Amino acid sequence: MRRAFLASLCVLAGCAGPFDAVRPETRAGGVVARYCGSSGYRAASVVAAMDGPPLGETGGGTTAPREVTFCVELGNGGARPVRVNRNLITLHVGAERYGITADRDDERLIVPPGAARKLKVTYQYGSGILSGQDAELRLADAITVDDRPLALPALRVRRR
Repeated sequence: MRRAFLASLCVLAGCAGPFDAVRPETRAGGVVARYCGSSGYRAASVVAAMDGPPLGETGGGTTAPREVTFCVELGNGGARPVRVNRNLITLHVGAERYGITADRDDERLIVPPGAARKLKVTYQYGSGILSGQDAELRLADAITVDDRPLALPALRVRRR
């Protein structure tokens, strides 16, 4: 039942992510960060919404905040391991800053030399990002080599 609902949700939404890449790749110190997509839905959020009380006028509750999950692939072309703290990857829209929404993925991970890893980060943003507005995924504080932050430029995305 839930799988059928998720599949129909994907068809209705067109399976297109809510953000497009403006600057899909950044590099620094042998490390490459690539934007690999976004999604406006997480299975855990859809299930929680189905199990919880109704929202909106019929339920008398407030509307749920919007959320987006970004996929980022980190490639390590350097000679030293790269450490990543997902909690320090932030989403910036103008003066607004959003921290990640807790999930079950590892908070910290290591990308060995010559390897690549994909990671997901989810943010709740309410109505704070307008259609056509640019946002940045800032990675610099989250990525270290030899316990020193790597000055990796932000990935830039635009809301559809």
